[in-house]
Amino acid sequence: MMKKSSLIIFIFLGFVLLSVFVYWKNFQPTENSKMSIADNVYKSYKHTEVTIGGKIFDAYVSDTEKLRENGLSGFTGLKNNEAMLFIFPNADIYGFWMKDMLFPIDILWIDDNFTVVSIKKNVSPNTFPKTFFPKKTGRYVMEFTAGVLDVLGVIDGDKVSIIGGK
Repeated sequence: MMKKSSLIIFIFLGFVLLSVFVYWKNFQPTENSKMSIADNVYKSYKHTEVTIGGKIFDAYVSDTEKLRENGLSGFTGLKNNEAMLFIFPNADIYGFWMKDMLFPIDILWIDDNFTVVSIKKNVSPNTFPKTFFPKKTGRYVMEFTAGVLDVLGVIDGDKVSIIGGK
């Protein structure tokens, strides 16, 4: 009788150890799983095409309260042909800050007529919690990798073309 109980306990403990090992092996974060989490940040945005200064940008669209609140937080950077486009329901004075940002950006405010109304260049992540405001009301805001607006020579009064813009 003693041998049978010992065998059952031995098998049970072996099963528990095997289960723990399989769980540990299959559910540990890997580089690939970390990458897919970062990729999901990028995939949650729609895209549109924006032209400014003669250059076409692939813009991530932030058109909901949650996406506007998140903005570029969690992004490790943008390519020189990428931007983020914030679309608000109406024109107003919208302030921007650098909460959870990992890289410096240029910020562009655009009015209902798709005209640049304000620019803030080379805003560093370490400026948080400072908030940056436009000189005039705008309905759209764009963020670019720092230095892009200097390269393009964008100034107040320039026109912007937004595919799907209203």
